[in-house]
Parts: sequence; structure tokens; C-alpha cells
Amino acid sequence: MEPPFGHVEQSMLDRAVASVAKASGTGFAFGGYTVGGSLRVTSFVGTRTRNLSGLVVQPARGLGGQAMAENRARIVSDYAGSRFITHDYDGAVVGEGVVGLFAVPITVEGAARGVIYSASHADTFPGSGFTHPVVELVSSLSRELTTRADAARRVDHLERRLAMLTGTPESPMESSNIRLSPRERDVLVQAGLGRSNAEAGTALGLREVTVKGYLATAMAKLNATNRYGAVLNARRFGLIA
Repeated sequence: MEPPFGHVEQSMLDRAVASVAKASGTGFAFGGYTVGGSLRVTSFVGTRTRNLSGLVVQPARGLGGQAMAENRARIVSDYAGSRFITHDYDGAVVGEGVVGLFAVPITVEGAARGVIYSASHADTFPGSGFTHPVVELVSSLSRELTTRADAARRVDHLERRLAMLTGTPESPMESSNIRLSPRERDVLVQAGLGRSNAEAGTALGLREVTVKGYLATAMAKLNATNRYGAVLNARRFGLIA
């Protein structure tokens, strides 16, 4: 079963949708992740109505469903008149005034885990070269999500190994006296992704020396001798995801 995405991944999606809306030139984009195999649209930029809110798309249905099922980008210039897609979602899509629609799957470890749509309220998309930057933006999100999934799997493996060696329960503690600041949590999350202090600083908008300071205080609070031990303990205590 596919692992659920949390608020961090939702924020990543929101940023990607906003970037797609800008890159396409239409100022209009939306998207979502799959939950239980169905696409749930949760992010919107440039909509004129609330028709797309709560939209759930099934695999192989509509343009986005085809993009998911085939795991490749699909495009129509006249959504309402297209004979190459099913029209299960016309109430929401046509109701929003969508004419042109470009659906790009978010692929994580080879599987479609969501879709971002670049859309237009006008009769045509602006120019012919907009698809490449849109695909690149969605691909960038896919790579970030894949990195997070791989890092989470590796950390989980390390936690299980540590639990076997120390007899520590695998499930996180429900409560802890340890209190981490928001920035200490951010730095530990970056460390858990395998990023260096410099890379974490770039991702968080902090200087490398500042990242190092937050990491040091977090390690002290977590009674860890290195960053990996700090990440493991923070996850065991339920302080970071």
C-alpha cells in the first residue's frame, strides 16, 4: 500500500503548482496526490470558481486519470470537445471554464503518486514551448519526493537495526521531556535526508554555521554523539517524521 503524504509533501506540492502556473504563462494550475489509488486535488492557483475543490479522479478516467494510468503526460487543447478522454469530471472541469489542459504525473519510485495540471481559461495555451518547463518542474518535485522516500526507508531500516541491537521498542514514544525548536527540527529533517550542513542551509535559507549550531544543540538535547544518532532519537521520540 502506498505510504501517505504529510504536510511537508503538501507544501512541496503547493510550491510546485504555483511554479507551474507561472511557468506556463496562464497563471492557472492545480494538482494533488493519490490516496488509496485515487487522485485527490488539493492545491490550486488561479481558479475562478470552487468547482475543482474536492475533486477525486480515478485511474484511466479523464485526462489526469489517463496520465496516472499511463504514467506519462497528456494534453488536450479543447477539453470539452475532446474525443480521446472520458468526461466523468466535466461538471468540475468545464464548470471552472477550463479549455486547454496539460496533465503531468508525479512519479515516485516508478509509480504515479499524483498529477499536476497546467490549465488555461483561454482558447489556447500561450505558445508551444510551455510544456517543457512544466514537465521539468513536475520532474523536480518527483525527484525530491523520491529522495525523501528513499531517506525515510533507510532511516526506518537503521531504526529497526538499532531496536534489535538495544532492545528499544520500534514505535515512537507518545510523550517526551525533550523539546526541540522549529529550526532544530528543520535541521534534523534535512540531516535525515542525508544532506550536509551546507546543503541544509541552502534548503532552509540559513548560513552553514547556523545550521551547525542548531544541529549541535539538537544533538545535546537528544543525547546523541553524531547527526545520525540525533535523527534516530528524534524519530524514536516522535519529534520529527
